[in-house]
Amino acid sequence: MDFAEEVEEYKELVKTLSIQENILNITTLENIQIRAELTFQGVFVLSSSSDCKNNYDDVGQMLNEVSPAYRKAFSEQLLKKLSAQSTS
Repeated sequence: MDFAEEVEEYKELVKTLSIQENILNITTLENIQIRAELTFQGVFVLSSSSDCKNNYDDVGQMLNEVSPAYRKAFSEQLLKKLSAQSTS
């Protein structure tokens, strides 16, 4: 599986995001730094500048839990997409 393709959708919702092999480095909008391993079983946090669980089902679940700014940005992005569809 191409993990880089899988996490591409999150780039607009965080400050920085990079992936090498299956290691993901994220800086959230609140400047929380997270280093995680992506596997077929889920996301395993290797280190974080914030208290968070060790594992998540996916990147979205992890960001949703640790970053209120991500939740807000995700909701706004979703509303824009829905609005664009309803005006088409």
